[in-house]
Amino acid sequence: MVNPELDAFLGARPHRQLYHWLSVGAIVVALAVAFVLLGRFVNGPDLAYYTAPVERGDITPVIAGEGTLHAVGEVIVTATGDGAVQTVPGPAQGPVNAGQLLVTMDNAALLAEQTAAQAAAMQAQGDVERAKLSLSEAQIKLARYDAVWRKSKGRVPSLNEMEGARADVGRAGIAASSAQAALSAAQAKVKSSQARLAGSAISAPAAGVVIARMVAPGQGVQAGAPLFTLAPSVDRLTVAVSLDAAQAQRLAVHAHARVLAPALSDGPRNATLDRIDPGPGDGKQFAVFTLDAPGAPLKPGMPVTVDIDLPARQGVLLVPNAALTFAPEGQRAGGSVYVLAQHQQPRQVPVAVGVSDGQHTEVIATGLQPGEQIITGWRHAPEKNQTGGSPKAATTSPAKP
Repeated sequence: MVNPELDAFLGARPHRQLYHWLSVGAIVVALAVAFVLLGRFVNGPDLAYYTAPVERGDITPVIAGEGTLHAVGEVIVTATGDGAVQTVPGPAQGPVNAGQLLVTMDNAALLAEQTAAQAAAMQAQGDVERAKLSLSEAQIKLARYDAVWRKSKGRVPSLNEMEGARADVGRAGIAASSAQAALSAAQAKVKSSQARLAGSAISAPAAGVVIARMVAPGQGVQAGAPLFTLAPSVDRLTVAVSLDAAQAQRLAVHAHARVLAPALSDGPRNATLDRIDPGPGDGKQFAVFTLDAPGAPLKPGMPVTVDIDLPARQGVLLVPNAALTFAPEGQRAGGSVYVLAQHQQPRQVPVAVGVSDGQHTEVIATGLQPGEQIITGWRHAPEKNQTGGSPKAATTSPAKP
């Protein structure tokens, strides 16, 4: 039994304890309700579809392409002839000076060729000297015959002797000309062999930076094979993106783009259209973009993805890209979208698809209005009927994501 006098003496407050526990219970109930509401907000109601509103607004279309970074003013140093690489003193990457030795080729065969050419030229020079001497002798003999013939008033030498002397001069002149031509050809071979021998030591044509080295000692190469890629610097980088003619024509002057690469942890880099180059004849063209501020870790030779902005379109109907790939069970997606109609049922609306920015797409449709809820996907997969026939859509109502 409760003794009020004892409770008063001990300072007990039965009614306040009851209020305390009632308050605790109310807080617990409120937390539980808040938790349930939060779950409903995050996960959405238990309805059939995800939806989003149709919007009217502006869109900046984007073309995505791929390319490789290059330094402005890149040049490729190539092999001057066939042969094997002997040494590669040039760096794999880094600065080089003008005339700095990059590659030496095995030149044993070239040395032998030069020696043979020089020997042939020396022999041809001797043939020229002998031919000139023979010509001089024939000319002296003819001059002597001619002097005697004039003094003798044509009596001596005989006519046959005069004609023979003249023929000897002609033959000696022809021989001298042939010997001189042979000497010129031999001298040309000497110069050619000297040039090939000089080409076996390949140097940097100008001061710059080695971007890539493509050879190693002992490697066989053919004439024209790339050995080194050089550039004046790596402070200016470009990337060329292959586009078809229609895409290239849609680019604005100085169009903007974003360059993305896995190494760019701080986000994409901006780039500006520099020019459009013709392609190899297959209808393709190359849009060349210059990066506004490349910097590390971007460097020449790195593959990148380029998102190119096209001229903006204003006041157009926009739907999420997912809406263009949705279709009820048993129907094929494409050429239509579906909006919520009466009784939360999907209504098909044919559309013509325009440009996209990667998230939204412009559509043209007479039966579509801004604010309508367009279906973007299933919240719950359709249920199979028990007879194994076509799937049956869930009977729950659609809702927004």
